[in-house]
Amino acid sequence: MRDVAKSAKEHQYDLWFHFDSETNPQVQSAPGYLPAVVAASDEGALKVVTLSAAGGWKTEAGWVSHCYGEKVAAPVYTFSVVGRGDLELVTFLLPYHCSAPAPRIRELEARGGRAFELDMGDTLDVVLINHDGVVESGNLVSDCEWSWARFSDSTRNELNEVILINGGNFSFAGESLQRSKKRFESRVIRCAADRSIQV
Repeated sequence: MRDVAKSAKEHQYDLWFHFDSETNPQVQSAPGYLPAVVAASDEGALKVVTLSAAGGWKTEAGWVSHCYGEKVAAPVYTFSVVGRGDLELVTFLLPYHCSAPAPRIRELEARGGRAFELDMGDTLDVVLINHDGVVESGNLVSDCEWSWARFSDSTRNELNEVILINGGNFSFAGESLQRSKKRFESRVIRCAADRSIQV
């Protein structure tokens, strides 16, 4: 989820997240990673991470309705940040099974946009957001608005699959996997050891 704002004056921006009454979300943090709100139930868990240079989480009491004419108390978490000029808040909503390790996310160095690494335990994903025509991070280069690359190893050397939104070109480790003079709306690339298959 990407929220963008622009203002000449300083403003406070709030992102509201309403949780079900049967969950008990808590703010959790780990060394090297931004704090996140984690809500768990018997069916699974959800991790909410908003990536911003400033800001933080706060909680308050709220309400939800499971049927007409009824309301029950439920937690609300708000990510608040004060800023002026161009502001971009990127939020990841990451569901996972309670028996699995919680996914971890951090921002990577990038040129021409932003890049994020999602450690899902058995896979590693990198998301690129394009700001200035071409975005580069590590061995990934893309002119798409959004690029999502999935790797099978933590070294980011074995690329499995790529999802591209609104673009024409994508390369990995100096090799062009997608090249088009005409921009497309979406494209999926599935990679094998000796070739790439486009769908």
